[in-house]
Amino acid sequence: MVKRFLTMLQMQRLARLVDTFDKYIPGASMADPGADLDFEGIYHITLEDLETAYENLVEEDMPLKEAFLMWFFPMTQADDHFIVDIEDEDEVPNEITGLSLTETEMTREVWNHLRDVMGFIEYLIVSGDETVPLVSDFTEIAGMLETIRLFWDNMDKPVMEREFTMSQKTAYIGQFSDESFLDEASDIEVELCRKITDELCEQDDNGALELKGYACYGGNRLYECDWEYSRDCMEKLFDMTDDAMYANTLGYIYYYGRCNGGVPEYDKAFPMFVTSAANGIYEGIYKLADMYKNGYGCRKSPNTAFKLYRFVYDDCYGKFIDGYDAKFADAALRLGDAYHRGIGVDKDLGLAYAYYLQAALASKMRVKEDDFFGNTSVALGIRKSLARVKRELPEDFFEPYYSETYPSIMENMVDGGFSAQISVSGRKNGNCDLNIIRIPAKNDADAAPLMLCMPALDHCALTDRVKLRCVDVKLSSEFDGRRKVFYDSIEWDARNGKVILYDLGKQVGWIEAGEYRFYAPRKKKAAGQVLNFVSVSFSEGGRTYDYLCDIPNVKIGDKVIVNGYEGETEVTVKELFTADETELGIPLQRFKRVLRKA
Repeated sequence: MVKRFLTMLQMQRLARLVDTFDKYIPGASMADPGADLDFEGIYHITLEDLETAYENLVEEDMPLKEAFLMWFFPMTQADDHFIVDIEDEDEVPNEITGLSLTETEMTREVWNHLRDVMGFIEYLIVSGDETVPLVSDFTEIAGMLETIRLFWDNMDKPVMEREFTMSQKTAYIGQFSDESFLDEASDIEVELCRKITDELCEQDDNGALELKGYACYGGNRLYECDWEYSRDCMEKLFDMTDDAMYANTLGYIYYYGRCNGGVPEYDKAFPMFVTSAANGIYEGIYKLADMYKNGYGCRKSPNTAFKLYRFVYDDCYGKFIDGYDAKFADAALRLGDAYHRGIGVDKDLGLAYAYYLQAALASKMRVKEDDFFGNTSVALGIRKSLARVKRELPEDFFEPYYSETYPSIMENMVDGGFSAQISVSGRKNGNCDLNIIRIPAKNDADAAPLMLCMPALDHCALTDRVKLRCVDVKLSSEFDGRRKVFYDSIEWDARNGKVILYDLGKQVGWIEAGEYRFYAPRKKKAAGQVLNFVSVSFSEGGRTYDYLCDIPNVKIGDKVIVNGYEGETEVTVKELFTADETELGIPLQRFKRVLRKA
């Protein structure tokens, strides 16, 4: 069979979708065009070619199945002859991330878009879906054509004077909701984002209102703090979307009086947190509990507050163990407060200290993951709570080790369907150490950790391994030598004080000991400078705020001057505390300082 010869002009007509391959190989398979065609040379597909192809797609409104089978697929099969130049070694790096500003970049964007559309059509064809759409069913195809035309109109203009399509604008500013992206962006990228965001806010675009509203909520590199603008954005977004996330944010603005000179607007905050809580938002649930606890904007109900705190804690606990914070630090802190102060439950300093330890662990982990200032503020608040309770606990509360005759820790290591291995070390004078390691479930790289909270040892950790010191111990022969014993359940023989180990229902050994001891690991000494903080209140009975204090001899009850929402303000010192610099997790310059004594 004689192959048909295609000139460069005919190849251009194919690249531009003026013709399809079935014109030149009628009735033949499109899988291997090279079997039926000879080409004059290599055709480099340009942005103009792709623009013409998109125009023909839109004008003809051809079925996309036909476009794929008769045009795109055979062209990609002849990719030795149809080449898309999407790399340019001499290209100047793009100064704006997320926008195509050069012809090479725009060619790359259009080609990738076309490849994505045709990839979806191929999936429909292969899966036997008979509802393969027309071009007009894909509005983004016409949108890409608009993007190309706007590119040609603006390519010679400075970046700040260019026009972009709505989809380009929303995609571009969407990148800046990521704090790390915002931190690393260049000044011109930030300036362009601000320009586009302001334009879209005037059009009540949801994404722009959210970006600017949350930026103004405290301020960031994009926008300075503007509580009133933030409130207005959230009110508008809540009205437009009925999304409880915005109600939750409004609740915080009203609760702390951000737009009312620092005077709380509890009557407005309460319904916002009710809406937030009803939609399962943790911050809304525990802030609603705070309001019930104090009777802010509602009837005071400590029992309701405690039940809400308990609900959030229980719901967050499993997620925290699985590696997702889910506001566990805040939940444990509030449950600690409830037991410390007797809010809806009997006062119990030991339990309060245990929950504060859990909160401290969670907040420390959270600050490492995200140095958002609010996270560090919570960590400092937990530190203050621990110090308060520690002063109130009886002198004999703390112990050198935890002791029990029934090894509940050994049982806890296999709770939840886990198994564990035990090895023995340090045998001496009838004593030994049991080294217990939780074994990951099948197909898991790591075992879910155990929350080991020992308030009497001032210890709380997530761990998949523990060491128990056994006193007056006897071991079954399975522990002889350096053998390891695997178990998934235990049975307690109370008469003989013996723990019997089982694996898959079969007895695999036993341990008998007079006492099982757990020693907490030694804490690392703080490595940074010790910093002095004061907690101050802007109004009697109002919320306290933490400030760094370098001024000597400041005492509780002193009046000092700090920068508040309305400039320099005289406030009262309510509490003093210290923190090591290494515990803060964020730069010192992010903390406000006491200016001077009043």
